Amino acid sequence: TVRLWNNGKDRISNFNITYIVGSDTATETITDTMASFEYLDYTFTATTDMGAIGDYYFKVFTSLASDAKHSNDTIWYTVKHLAPKIIPYTNGFEYTENFDGWRMEGNDYKRWINEQNGANGHGGTGYFYAVPDIFTNAADWLFSCGIQLKAGVNYSVNFWRKVKYASYPHKLK
Repeated sequence: TVRLWNNGKDRISNFNITYIVGSDTATETITDTMASFEYLDYTFTATTDMGAIGDYYFKVFTSLASDAKHSNDTIWYTVKHLAPKIIPYTNGFEYTENFDGWRMEGNDYKRWINEQNGANGHGGTGYFYAVPDIFTNAADWLFSCGIQLKAGVNYSVNFWRKVKYASYPHKLK
């Protein structure tokens, strides 16, 4: 899925959108009408096999005959297909550790910060913390990388957490 923005003054429709990744190319026609300064989320019907571990470099662009400014028609994006971590897996959030596959999601995607001052780390100097908002509940998440698990095996997950001030409205659910 890609998000398109009509930055022009005219309504647009019936234009092509193309993606290229490796040797795969797909061109489709967008028939929806986009008003001036309107977003449209478009999901390609074509698919690309990204089953092999590695990096996939996407180029996505639109083609509209009446477009006066072609410099904003293209985006490039990298998708990383990472090998899952093997049990036992630990991460102490030290700068020397690998954070591939970890991701942040939420309201603004900028609330998680990796610190190395040792003040709040557990067994080391590193830790992640969410930048607090004392007025609203936190709605940002830090997700670990993929971990390979075997069916029929019970696993236990351990983690340490700390709240800076008891008055903050954040709760771990």
